[in-house]
Amino acid sequence: MRGRMRWSVLRPLSPCIALYRPVSYALPGPPVTLPPMAAGKLSSAQQAQVAFLETIPPKVERITRLVEEMGALKADDTQVRNLARLLESLKNEAQSYSLGSLADSLGVMAMLARRGGGGLQMRVRGLREGLVSLRINYEGALRSATRVAEDDGETGPLDAEA
Repeated sequence: MRGRMRWSVLRPLSPCIALYRPVSYALPGPPVTLPPMAAGKLSSAQQAQVAFLETIPPKVERITRLVEEMGALKADDTQVRNLARLLESLKNEAQSYSLGSLADSLGVMAMLARRGGGGLQMRVRGLREGLVSLRINYEGALRSATRVAEDDGETGPLDAEA
């Protein structure tokens, strides 16, 4: 693991389930953490999204490494196909968790990695721009997945009439 990522095991909710949460993220910049009280107030869909989003940073680091190898002309066709396969699987998983903008940026990057022609440097430039878009969409998806719905107990206009 080369010291980039450490994992901590949380107390399981049931005897069958163990939750794993990374202690530090591989993305550059300040570490992204959940608000202290948000973990208990998230819906089940949000918890599933957060669990998926926590697996993305090491994969983004791998994608970045492969794109830079392509730019330095050190990547062969097998590595480029593996990059496209990784991007496609991440896109499909993001779609299954209703993370549309993240899935869109992953889909564009997968299309750029798969297509031929136009020169390698054009593909590398497009993939680098896609990585910037991916990081922005990742942070937005994480922010929206960890946003707790404010329930202040006020009645809406339809409830007041009834």
